[in-house]
Amino acid sequence: MSWLDRVRRRLSVSADLREGAAGWSSVAGRGSAERPEAARQAQYRDALEAWRSNPYAKRIVDLITDYTVGDGIAPVGPGEIGRFVDAFWHHPQNRLDLRLPDLMDELSRSGDLFLALFRNPADGMSYVRAVPKSEIVEIVTAENDWEREVAYVVTSDELRVTSSEEHSLLVTSSDDRSRHSSFVTGGKVFLSPAHPDAAAAEAVMVHYSINRPVGALLGESELASILPALRWYNRMLEDRVRLNWAARAFLWFVTVPTGRVNAKAEQYSAPPEPGSIVVHDEGERWDMVAPNLRGLDAQHDLRALRQAISAGSGQPPHWHGDGGDVNRAVAAAMQDPALRRLRRRQRHLQYVVADLCHTAYGRAYEVGLARRRPERAAIRVALPDISREDNESLALAAERLTGAFAQLVAALPGWSPTLAGQMLPLIFKFAGEPVSPGLTQMILDELRVTSDE
Repeated sequence: MSWLDRVRRRLSVSADLREGAAGWSSVAGRGSAERPEAARQAQYRDALEAWRSNPYAKRIVDLITDYTVGDGIAPVGPGEIGRFVDAFWHHPQNRLDLRLPDLMDELSRSGDLFLALFRNPADGMSYVRAVPKSEIVEIVTAENDWEREVAYVVTSDELRVTSSEEHSLLVTSSDDRSRHSSFVTGGKVFLSPAHPDAAAAEAVMVHYSINRPVGALLGESELASILPALRWYNRMLEDRVRLNWAARAFLWFVTVPTGRVNAKAEQYSAPPEPGSIVVHDEGERWDMVAPNLRGLDAQHDLRALRQAISAGSGQPPHWHGDGGDVNRAVAAAMQDPALRRLRRRQRHLQYVVADLCHTAYGRAYEVGLARRRPERAAIRVALPDISREDNESLALAAERLTGAFAQLVAALPGWSPTLAGQMLPLIFKFAGEPVSPGLTQMILDELRVTSDE
């Protein structure tokens, strides 16, 4: 073994010992897609700090939440499921109608959302508490399916569960420990709803992620690719502010005949007060010299960084207040890819809301406090419009398609139920309200009955 190999081995062993001493373990993934533990923690901290201090990062995350959540999202369902979902969504311990924007911010900022559901044994209601991604130290997966998560190991000095009499989650300081009967200290294991023993667990955890590479268990922040550009832009702006402050300083160069240099140097040892009058003869000349910052040269570098930030965020620059020379036609063309991406993110949020409500209802059903069998498809989540202009475009498309359908039917010798079955779904699709095949068939059956009468 060479000297270099021995050094590398010693460093590797030391790193393993330090990691074990700190009580951390890497989140298990597959292959090289998962980020190392240190890089994962660093990205989470950097994204959170950028969201707090960088206006571009804050604006990017806010835009995603504004477009996806919109005016609000409320799940609904039939009968008992609907009543439970409404009570769960608006429960004072949950307030998910108000917390949804914050949860969406966290999902965009960190790339992952970990939610613990604590069940009240009295009525089966679940109370939702978000756990920071930085507190997740291990994700346990099924032996035969590594994408099926069955448990999560969480470490936090702040997450403590009270005794079974209260069945609520309290965030307390270390000085308050004596007030509660039992605490979870160090690491705590939360079972996933997919775990065989989840039904008997007092609390379970659900995990949602975005921007997750194939072979990884954790997602990536929406700010991950632009964090370096955000830091560079902040530094350049800080340097410009400091230089502009220094530019306010200037020097007076006074030119006098050679024989009067010493006398004038003593006379002007203290600069004249602002507003004072200095009288001199033709032999004395005053020149003011100030630093030349060449500010026009820096604008190109700053613009390049802003373009990199906009490209990495998937949002056009005029959304960030950087209109530049963009006109209305160019702005409309630039918005289309961004709106498509936001619609895709909105559909992901739709799944998160429906799955969270389904899990909460299933938890109540498991202990016999809900009678109707859980049915995920029964929970519906209507999405707000991404763009207000979509309604006008959809209405115009549906109108034109309906007119074309009417002309086609008039040109045919008779009525064709098959043609109607093909055209009805298209009309509803272009109107922005797709219908299921069953509903289409129901409409055709009603038309057939009406025509027979």
